[in-house]
Amino acid sequence: MARLHILAGVLLAFIALAAGCRETLNVGTVAVPTWDNAGSAFTVSVTVPGNARGGQQGNFVVNITGGTAPFEVTYAFNAGVTPRTTTRNIAGRSDTLTTTFDDVSSDTPVSLTVTVKDANNRTGTRTRTFTLRPGAAPNANPTLVATADDATCTIAVSVTDADGNDVVVTPTVPAGFAAVAAQTATGGSGNLTFTFAATDPASGASGTVTFAADDGAGGTGAASASLNCAAVTLAADTLYAVPSTNTVAVGTPVTITVYTGDPANAFQYLAGVRVIAADTSGFQYVDNTFNVGVPGGAAGDVDGAWTTMAPTGFLLPPDNFIQETNTTGQTAIDFNVTPLGGSDQAVFEGALFNFQATFTTAGTYQLGFMQHDIVDNTYYQDHNLGPNFFWSDITNVHPGFTTSITVTP
Repeated sequence: MARLHILAGVLLAFIALAAGCRETLNVGTVAVPTWDNAGSAFTVSVTVPGNARGGQQGNFVVNITGGTAPFEVTYAFNAGVTPRTTTRNIAGRSDTLTTTFDDVSSDTPVSLTVTVKDANNRTGTRTRTFTLRPGAAPNANPTLVATADDATCTIAVSVTDADGNDVVVTPTVPAGFAAVAAQTATGGSGNLTFTFAATDPASGASGTVTFAADDGAGGTGAASASLNCAAVTLAADTLYAVPSTNTVAVGTPVTITVYTGDPANAFQYLAGVRVIAADTSGFQYVDNTFNVGVPGGAAGDVDGAWTTMAPTGFLLPPDNFIQETNTTGQTAIDFNVTPLGGSDQAVFEGALFNFQATFTTAGTYQLGFMQHDIVDNTYYQDHNLGPNFFWSDITNVHPGFTTSITVTP
């Protein structure tokens, strides 16, 4: 009886697996017997990328079970990979071919035939196909064009993003300007207008504002513009309370500067100024921030309006005397400045003092002054220390000055 010689089959299993791509597709194991003439079987498995894209890398992994090492592995592509054929000799039982796919303009079917030959010249082959897709276009950087308008103290920023991503534009201001919040160009294009203000409006500010753009997808851009915001004229016999920024988060300190236009009477002593905000705001003085004149420097530096008087120094209230008072729906904070060695001033204008405050409740609040509550609260005196003089305008609503604060959560 003739002996039946059964040659073991070569099982070639292929699993689709992403390599070098963001998404993967596992197609499982496919087993197909392949007969050779050597009389002994071995098994080959191949992993191919499941989401191959032009210009990206992909890994093709071969694992071998059985047979006799070393092995010769040949990868033959009909398209999509250069070179089309690669042969590799491996001492072990696995091999990885890493390649960069060719650029394609449309979905392209690619066939791969893997041939494995062992040390005894036993062979097995298997052909698999996958789809090579066009590579994603690289993300474009957004572009910015900034145009300043000194007359309105604004800068218009034109934004263009070829990918249509939302672009966040963040300004950085030089010294002398109040901080300004970022804005977003939705859909990657549009015109944004940024409004600026000097931290000391009575002195004005100038400098170069820079803008940084971020499209959230790795694209960035930049632009800059020089801006000159002229000093705002202080109206005669008028009192101002001006915040350094008009938007602040709950609990974040904001600097408030009090200015005077030239008073109607001779000025020597700032006997009292009561600054108010709605009691629902949680308006609160920040300890040890009371400062004579313009912001910065030591508390008793002679600057701001006081430079024209040139006193030798100041008698200032102890910091713990500066307390909040709730009255008639308002939270009030009282301040005073007594110059030492000063004299009556017929012309006197500029920054009187500044301080920092916080707010506990989100909302928009108008800063103001209170002239009288049982006693005089906002007034000044000459060297006679009487009578009390009052500013004719303490409404704190004036052209060129934003005197409200929007508090964000």
